[in-house]
Amino acid sequence: MIIFHAHTGTTLLNILNLKANQFASEISDIYISNSARMPYGLIQFTRESGLFRNVIVINPCWQDISEQYNIHSKFGLLFCKALSLLHLQRHHSQAISKIMVDDRCDVLITHGLWGKSLYFVNYFYHKNKSLRLHIVDEGIGTESTSFQILTNPKRVELCKNRISRMIYDLIWLINSGHIFNSDIQQFMQCFTDYYLYNPRVSKLYHETSLTPHTLLPFDSNNKLTPLLSKLLDGIDNTEYIDRNVWILSDYDVLESHPYHLTFKRILEITLASFSQDDVILKGHPNLSLNDEYYSGSWPGLYLDNRKFQLEALYSQVNLNDKILITRVSSAVFYPKYMFNAEPYVILTYKISPSGVDVGAMDKLVESLRGLYANKDRIYVPRSMDDFEQQLRHISAELHDI
Repeated sequence: MIIFHAHTGTTLLNILNLKANQFASEISDIYISNSARMPYGLIQFTRESGLFRNVIVINPCWQDISEQYNIHSKFGLLFCKALSLLHLQRHHSQAISKIMVDDRCDVLITHGLWGKSLYFVNYFYHKNKSLRLHIVDEGIGTESTSFQILTNPKRVELCKNRISRMIYDLIWLINSGHIFNSDIQQFMQCFTDYYLYNPRVSKLYHETSLTPHTLLPFDSNNKLTPLLSKLLDGIDNTEYIDRNVWILSDYDVLESHPYHLTFKRILEITLASFSQDDVILKGHPNLSLNDEYYSGSWPGLYLDNRKFQLEALYSQVNLNDKILITRVSSAVFYPKYMFNAEPYVILTYKISPSGVDVGAMDKLVESLRGLYANKDRIYVPRSMDDFEQQLRHISAELHDI
């Protein structure tokens, strides 16, 4: 029995692709940890795809507490969220056991041991000590991250200071219940395979003996690709068709943010090279950009805070005449990975203050460039002047087409 687990839109979309292309004949169930990060319509799309025997959604712990005790006020919901931190382990164990369709799980395909996947691994491992764990692509973070971090549920390395580490460790101890470090070591031994769009460039490929598999493009499956348009039901994509410059931001850049001046300059240079009516600013799914700030400064700029799966849009728009600008985002890799499209790509991680592993990103970018027929469409500027020059070059090239 194969069971899938997803907790983000990217993971879920890649699982759908994996199931349709490489596990089509396997009877399997999928568990989805629902959250605010899950894009509009993706869960319903999964149900309608017909790929899984059962689609089981587990709502956030705080939401179940709110509904159980009929708490809906603003402060009441904050209390529920705080209280839920003490019950995550029990919440998931009870939820899984209550709706578990088949206790026998031979293979669990998820994104690692991060977040809620740990509770699923723990549950199924204690039902079957021969459990095999497979890792599925959750974006370029999966390709650029070591196995030790992918399988480190505490993720202490991401905490910024000693106090936050202490708080995180305390929450971990409360939530993990009977999951001890010895259990984690056993779980790590269960990993055998991984599925990435570009596995040979990943740290998993170079640092482990796990078996690599290449995720196939969506176009290779005639059933799933046409269904992607359903993810855009109720979503007006006119602006994405008409506007050619898409800025994909992973920060809500306000004046109080240290990235503010850098991003503001990037935006100013972009709008000097292209009309405001040709530019879209799209935020990461886990944030909402400040509409008042951006519309006040650049009224012609289209700001999109809608929560939908951007990759679904890729199947509906001609990406080859688009320019995607980002500090670092999986969204600029997926047009080529998923649909064999070759938009212009500008990654600004070398001129943006950040915690990016520049060496690892350079390898990923060079690998992406190697997949492009026109390798000159991928840029990594080293300075603002370089960024401005590259934009002007692209603008001139597009006008010649």
